[in-house]
Amino acid sequence: MVSDAALGMDRASCGDARLAPGATTGCTGTHTLTQTEIDAGAVTNTASAAAKTPVAQTPTVSATASATTPITATSSMTLDKAGPAPVEDARAEQTIAYTFTVTNTGATTITDLTIDDPLLASAPSCTPTTLLPGDVASCTGTLTLTQAQVDAGSVTNLATARASTTRAGERVSVPPVTDTVTTTLRSTSGVSVTAEAGTLVDTGAAGATAGDQMPVTITVTNTGTVTLTNVRLDDPKLGLTGFVCTAGPLAPQASATCSVPAYVLTQTDVDAGEVSFAREGDGLGTER
Repeated sequence: MVSDAALGMDRASCGDARLAPGATTGCTGTHTLTQTEIDAGAVTNTASAAAKTPVAQTPTVSATASATTPITATSSMTLDKAGPAPVEDARAEQTIAYTFTVTNTGATTITDLTIDDPLLASAPSCTPTTLLPGDVASCTGTLTLTQAQVDAGSVTNLATARASTTRAGERVSVPPVTDTVTTTLRSTSGVSVTAEAGTLVDTGAAGATAGDQMPVTITVTNTGTVTLTNVRLDDPKLGLTGFVCTAGPLAPQASATCSVPAYVLTQTDVDAGEVSFAREGDGLGTER
């Protein structure tokens, strides 16, 4: 009779019922592996045999034996990172959300799941962080946009999933996996223009006459969400075409004062008693 709990045998008959001195016999059985055994990297089971002689009707001889079978199992996972659809009216300091889906595609249990995404403000949180084979974890994280990213019109970032598993009783790393997502950032462009006349320079000391000069201050404000460069001004009254107001960058909500030449009064201006300059938004060219 053979007993082997791992094979489901309990005092089971095995092979020949009678066994002559020096003879051998054998029997077979199957064992269904558990996840714990796979994670341990080996399975050990012990069998015992008992027999009786023709004279004695109770077992008089017995023996036990153990066997350890190594188990080689793969450890792997996949990562799927997803970002938002194109972000409309993107602006600096705006936050956008990302989701990370990790699937345990191997045969061992993985633990200590983390997501490394250096552009995010903090490490994404994952639930759960221990996955049996076939299990799926969901992670979330947020990115705070910079002005440079908004100006670029998109942001690309790489995420890496890391985890560990047990092999032969030791903790080892699961091969890390990566995924990259590019998110389109759609910004708005806009400017406002104001013109302010200064004190008339009365060259003839006879009041406003044709030929007198009037200083003009023109201010340009970036009302959009993207940085502007090479702000140019067209103003027929001032005789300006493509006049560079500021070549340097003009950040969102920032203003620049254009140093334009003084305006020379005409007789028409004197007769009208007033001078009108460019209205808000007129005659302005910009580049992103």
